Amino acid sequence: MFFSKVGRIIAWGAVILGVIQLSMGFIVGFMLAGSEHPAAVVAATRRYLGGTPSGQTINEAIFFIVIGVSIGILTEISRAISLSKK
Repeated sequence: MFFSKVGRIIAWGAVILGVIQLSMGFIVGFMLAGSEHPAAVVAATRRYLGGTPSGQTINEAIFFIVIGVSIGILTEISRAISLSKK
């Protein structure tokens, strides 16, 4: 039961961090899409995204969300199995 609870916390954390990262990737990507100043684009990606391009940030965020949902499904299965044995 301990690992099920820890797994749920990890799953929620991964999903929340993925959603935050996804929103930051879209915000920076759309905000700077029509920018005429390349220095502003580089400065914004360094400041808000850690220097990675917005497309790569969005890909990593989707990966985090998928992993979080997968871990969440596994913990729900574990919880259902442990409840059915009682």
